[in-house]
Amino acid sequence: MNIFKADGTPIPNSNLYCGIMNEGAHPVVIPHPGNPDQYYIFYAYSRGILYSLLDMSINGGNGGIVAGQKDVVLAPYGTVISQKMVPVIGCDGVWLVIRSRIMNGYYSYHITRNGIDMSGVESHAGLFSHYDDMGFIKASPDGRLLALSSYYGLELYTFEKCSGRLKSFGIIDSTHNALPYTQSFYNNERFTGVGFSPDNSKLYATYNGNHPYQTGYTSDSGKLYQYDVSILNLSSISASKAMVLTNIHSIIGDINSCLAHTSNPLGEIKTGPDGKLYIDNGSTTCRTPGNVPPGFNPGPGFHCLHFPNLSGPACGPELNVLDASFPNYYGGDFYKGGEGGASYLQQEIVIGPPVPDTVAGTTRNIFFCFMDTGKVCANEDGACFTWDDNTGDRCRKVTKDGKYYVRYFKGCSVTTDTFYVSMVEAPVLISSKACPGMFTGTLIATVPTEANLSFKFTWLSEDGSILRQQENKTSDTITGLNTGKYSVTISGNGCDTTLVATVENYPAADISVLPPNATINYGDSITLHASGGLLYVWSPSGSLDTTTSPNPVARPLQPTEYMVIGFNEYGCRDTGYVRIDVDYNMNEMIPNAFSPNGDGLNDIFRIEGIKYQRINQFSIFNRYGQPVFSSTDPGAGWNGMQNGIPCDAGTYFYSITLSYPNGKTKTYKGDLLLIR
Repeated sequence: MNIFKADGTPIPNSNLYCGIMNEGAHPVVIPHPGNPDQYYIFYAYSRGILYSLLDMSINGGNGGIVAGQKDVVLAPYGTVISQKMVPVIGCDGVWLVIRSRIMNGYYSYHITRNGIDMSGVESHAGLFSHYDDMGFIKASPDGRLLALSSYYGLELYTFEKCSGRLKSFGIIDSTHNALPYTQSFYNNERFTGVGFSPDNSKLYATYNGNHPYQTGYTSDSGKLYQYDVSILNLSSISASKAMVLTNIHSIIGDINSCLAHTSNPLGEIKTGPDGKLYIDNGSTTCRTPGNVPPGFNPGPGFHCLHFPNLSGPACGPELNVLDASFPNYYGGDFYKGGEGGASYLQQEIVIGPPVPDTVAGTTRNIFFCFMDTGKVCANEDGACFTWDDNTGDRCRKVTKDGKYYVRYFKGCSVTTDTFYVSMVEAPVLISSKACPGMFTGTLIATVPTEANLSFKFTWLSEDGSILRQQENKTSDTITGLNTGKYSVTISGNGCDTTLVATVENYPAADISVLPPNATINYGDSITLHASGGLLYVWSPSGSLDTTTSPNPVARPLQPTEYMVIGFNEYGCRDTGYVRIDVDYNMNEMIPNAFSPNGDGLNDIFRIEGIKYQRINQFSIFNRYGQPVFSSTDPGAGWNGMQNGIPCDAGTYFYSITLSYPNGKTKTYKGDLLLIR
């Protein structure tokens, strides 16, 4: 493919990659918005989109491709349906919109004064299958709408000119191919060409029946339909459908078969420089010119709508206004709707608008009453919103006082709106619980605001009786409440709300203690066990190894009642008791004979079993009543000697007095036999 000068000679170095015609896509030319001498040329190759930048100021004014800007890949190979590519006027520059073949959506590339944004914008939109090569996509002159013709029907989109995003508006017409298979009797119906009137109010689409090469079928005549899109209402657009032109027969094949096969597909729709719409008549010329029978198109050419802005027949339809034939031309791809003269229909050239105007926005004071969060919204007619926090929705959530602003496009004018937000947060009602039996409940209502505001608080019982009213406050407390439901109405400064709370007790603590009572021998210990609490305090503490454990060890020397106070997780407490008795019985043993002969057996006469007893008296007497031994040491005993001299064998007498921890005393007397 070459780019040619006006004299028909190629511009140097303009031999671009081919692959355009066999993909059914003509090049799209977009003047560089920032350089009047340059033109971006977009074209298809291997199901991708490439571009080259033509500069008419170089090569002595003969033009040439800018260095490094030739055959640049814009949309990767295998990703697009290149026939469905259209330039759309934007708010700043021009958008190139292309149907994706790998997702149900579109890619939009922005061409501005600074060049091409190669990143592109994805729009997930489309109600028909994206894998459909038939048909075209066109934009309204104002860039507000896009229409897609296809094998399945006619679909309409709205276009956001500031962002390049499409949104599915709806299906305004469909073929039988869109029905379930069992209902699809005419599976080659298709909408082929599509185009808008210069004033954006009318949409036109060419419709064709069965494929002309399917012998044995009768093809309906190709039809041109008009739809009124001045009001964006899906049902009214569909209801406005009007047929404004019917094609006449076309001639196909060679001279010997011209009359054997006839067809009547209508092709593309384009806007001419005169503001009229031109429709490809879908005809091709015989290899050898022959006479064209009456009622047949004379060859490749174009029907015309002279007044496309007008409704119905007033649009001025006329058949075969322009002739596009030339000798030995044989073209047209009927599988794509018949393009006998389509190669003569260049894509419309869209010129970018001037820099968007900046329009003064509005300032609003917004008061959010008793709300923790609020929402401020920009004009619903706007688009491409950018808030001061860089969020892009039309509405923004706010949680505090302050100044907020949003920049957006209305039409293609840039507007900034400012919001001064004052917030009175939602009141808070706090119920203070109590442990059972400790005290009655308290309710505290507070309006969390730093503003110089005051409110009226009206407290009511569950039956609606007014308990109390207080004014000119931001917080109020009511005490002495029994368990039950209460409400408070807070009003003032245009705010009014009612809060409800329940006064209730914390769960009671329930402390269990084991054993509830026990008896131990004097000097022994016992482990106590408490449960049902989180924290514990035992008393009395003197005979315990710890006072805060649930399992302290007790060693009482006298009967003791222990008390434990247990606290649950809410601080509520319960009390348990343990009674420990002490057994003071102590078994002493006093022998009645001993043999202090040095053999290590019974050499000492002593009191056995002394543990906690105290010896008040331990005396030994001979048979004459004379003392031979005396001691109060519990470890001492008589070795059968007196003043270092062994005593004679025989009978002796002892007198022992013991005292016990409980204050009682006990005296033992008896005789003792000393054996030598």
